[in-house]
Formats: sequence, C-alpha cells, structure tokens
Amino acid sequence: MSSQSGGPALSDVPQQKRILVAETDEIVLFITSHVLDRYDYWIETFRRADHVADALDGGHYHAIVVGDTLARNDRLRPELERRASHVVILGQQVDGLRPFATLRKPLELDLLVATVRACTQQA
Repeated sequence: MSSQSGGPALSDVPQQKRILVAETDEIVLFITSHVLDRYDYWIETFRRADHVADALDGGHYHAIVVGDTLARNDRLRPELERRASHVVILGQQVDGLRPFATLRKPLELDLLVATVRACTQQA
C-alpha cells in the first residue's frame, strides 16, 4: 500500500524494536549497544539506576538488556520483575529474578544478538 505522496504508508513501514541497554561498565555498555545497533534496533543506553527507572516508568521496550549490578538495585528490581520475560541479564544470575535469559561475561556477541532477537519476537 502507498500513501498519496507515493511513499509507503506509515502503517506499512516496519517499526524498529526498542531496546533498553543498561550497564555500569562503560565498555560493556558501548559494545553491547553498538552490536545491537548494527541489527537496526532502536537503542537507549543508561549507566545509572535512577535514569533506568525513569526510562522504564515511561517507556515500552521489546527487550531490556541490563547488567547484573543494576539488576540488583532496589529501585529497579520491582520493574525488572514485572517485565522479567523481556529482561536479559548480563553477568551473573540475580537471585529471585527469572529473566528471559542470563548471559555470562565476557559476552559472546553472536549469542547476545540471537538472545535479544528471540526476546523481541515473543508475543
């Protein structure tokens, strides 16, 4: 279907999947967001728990990729538990949290991409 201007109608354009990437380690944050960006995801990055909490409070994300340190934060924990089926933890397991997946560090980049893709394709 085309709009009257000759281009595709907005409803015909595939929407980018929104991914929140939160990690205290600047290098891991950079690598993770850069790799996922290459797969045409809309990436939002955060290093501080208060910024992550604000983003989660006001946004819908197809996947939330979060470092284990931030996942243990008391302010973030309830929100991550509520959205656990869309959470991918980077690092060690977080007691009591049942995320979509936990990926150990150092990250295997192909596994990161495959995991986020599977997470975003859930119903």
